[in-house]
Order: sequence, then C-alpha cells, then structure tokens
Amino acid sequence: MRNEMQETRKTENQEVEKIENRRTVIPAVDIYENARELWMEVDLPGVREQDVEVNFEKQAIRIAGKVAPVPEGWRRTLREYAPTDYERSFKLPSGLDVAKFHAEFENGVLTLHLPKSAEHQPHKVVINKK
Repeated sequence: MRNEMQETRKTENQEVEKIENRRTVIPAVDIYENARELWMEVDLPGVREQDVEVNFEKQAIRIAGKVAPVPEGWRRTLREYAPTDYERSFKLPSGLDVAKFHAEFENGVLTLHLPKSAEHQPHKVVINKK
C-alpha cells in the first residue's frame, strides 16, 4: 500500500512539474476595422485547432492556445522550442453583434470576425421630397 501511494505521489509530482515547466507568451495580433466588423489575426504557431479556445465575457475576448507535447514514442534530440501556451485578452468596444462572432483557424493563424451590430453600422439617410 505504501509503495502504491509513493508511486501515485511520484506520478502526481511529475504531472505538476510538466505543468509548471510550460511558459505562457502573448501571441502577436493584428486588428483591422471597417464599417461592418472588427477582424483579428492571431499567430499561434505550433497550436492545433482543437487546442485553441476563444471566450467572450463582459466586453472582453480571451484567446488561448496550447502547443501539444512531443508525441509518445519520440525522443527529443535538440530543443530550441520550449513547450508554450499562448494567452491574450482584449477589451472590446460596445456595439458588436456577439451572436455573429465567428472564427477560422488555418496554418497556426486564428482569424476572428467580430461583426458590428446593425445600429452601429453606417446608414444612408434618404431625403424625401415635400
């Protein structure tokens, strides 16, 4: 029983060490705006689509991604790239249509489309003749 507990603790400690050795960096982001939407491009090199998370709450958007560990069965022979997590948050302006937010992910680049609500888009006013 004691050996089992020691093994369990050892495994738990190894897992904690793995978590603590990861670093979190701020990903590079480009933000564009036109009359209809905000458009964000977020660089997340080494992150797979299933490891990306985007949350919107209280007028803020949070973007996070985790680089997957080295697959089992492989041995690292050179290390120039440390295990990395990405995280960045932005406070967004009011007037965005949250229900229409959508994202695409391709080749390590997350593209977010944040449409403006109809009342915040420019409208042409029609002038009626009397």
